[in-house]
Amino acid sequence: MAALLHRGLLKADCQRYADALADFDALASAGTAEQRDLALRHRAACLARLGRHKEAWEHIETIRPAFGNQAAALHDAAAILALCAAAARQDAALSEQSREETVQQYVKAAVVLLEQWRTEGKPREPNMKKTLGDDPRFQALRDHEAFRLFLERL
Repeated sequence: MAALLHRGLLKADCQRYADALADFDALASAGTAEQRDLALRHRAACLARLGRHKEAWEHIETIRPAFGNQAAALHDAAAILALCAAAARQDAALSEQSREETVQQYVKAAVVLLEQWRTEGKPREPNMKKTLGDDPRFQALRDHEAFRLFLERL
């Protein structure tokens, strides 16, 4: 099982997101519940990076109840929703109004997860404000007031 995860992560690191999906699918179907949730998080990230933000959103919504107060899962899911916001912003199939509404939906959900991460997940990194501010996955959130307010509360 570890080989599937590492192979999928390597493909994703090489921006071979479509190829990585098969490895994450195999892990999700054959692994433990914890491995399934991890594989689905990585799968959702690949989908978002491929522009398939609706599918990524559905994955996150499906596995969200399993997160509990797990800091890594909450943080990852928020980052994936930020990637969804970036993908939705570029989605030419959506009208301008629908695109903006979809981006706002993802931003709001990402900030909710980050707030849960901050209050329940208890992030351990002392300089988390800078880390989040510099993390390229959160780029799509930086222009939004809710994200800036969240960073101020860290």
